Amino acid sequence: YHDAWSVSPDGSQLALGISSGRSLISPSRRLSGRIGILIVDLKEMKVVGEVETGIAAEGLAWLAPRLLVAALQRGGTVLVDPLTGRILRRWPALSEPQASARTPDGLVMLFPGVLPATPEATAGARLAVVDPRGRLRSVTLERIQLALRDGVQWDGAGLAVDTARARAYVFAADAPAAEVDLGTMRVSYHRLESLSLSPGELGGSEVPSDDELIWRSRRALWLGDGHVLVIGHDGLEAAGGEDFVAIAAGTTLVDTATWSSCVLDARAGGAEFVAGRVLVYGRGDPAGRGLRGYTVAGREAFHLFDREQVLDVQ
Repeated sequence: YHDAWSVSPDGSQLALGISSGRSLISPSRRLSGRIGILIVDLKEMKVVGEVETGIAAEGLAWLAPRLLVAALQRGGTVLVDPLTGRILRRWPALSEPQASARTPDGLVMLFPGVLPATPEATAGARLAVVDPRGRLRSVTLERIQLALRDGVQWDGAGLAVDTARARAYVFAADAPAAEVDLGTMRVSYHRLESLSLSPGELGGSEVPSDDELIWRSRRALWLGDGHVLVIGHDGLEAAGGEDFVAIAAGTTLVDTATWSSCVLDARAGGAEFVAGRVLVYGRGDPAGRGLRGYTVAGREAFHLFDREQVLDVQ
């Protein structure tokens, strides 16, 4: 399972992003390519369809009864007929989404961009939207530059979507926040100083002077009412290239109405949003921060498991 799912418009079926070299419906059937999408009947709890995309679907949205969009790990983004499993259309340049979000108007996806064929380079992130009629629109975020090393995408950006205002927000380290009007695909940028600071400057994990910063990854959570939480990790390679460590880059609360921001927890590298509470934990910080709950306004509501390491929250 590749953490991608979408319910059919009538609520009777579920599409799941997977990677399987064997059919669950007919195990003896020879496949032409790996199964990347399963279709499950929710009443019977039974697999009723399989789509041979060749590789896993990392982003999914069931747009219409006979139209499913899937952003693949490799091989592009495809439109699929979930009844027959036939691939209707493919956009080969849009693979491996860093994040995606379903809206009433389709699927919003964030891609690393078209990378140059050089050992080390940067490329502007690309935001794409596929609507319920199967039309794709995209825009390159020229000021969201993500690093490439040895032909592999290293840096990661975060995506948050305000479905009420049809706005997408993209956040990356050492870059302004990008705001995209999903109706016009017009882009505006906003500088947030707290996203450009190092963990040491934030009061978080100390970075040894001899270590090399080799990647910076950010994730974003939409909190509602114009608020976004930005979370991240920075990757360090020890002097001599013999060791590698990821350190928490802190959690930042952003108000998209005023474009003001504040650091919620400088040592936390993981977060989830549950029942109106922002839950942050010290993923990547060996100090053991436990689990802290905050209101959307940034007030601490509770603190559990003090001095313990919380590795994940689901």
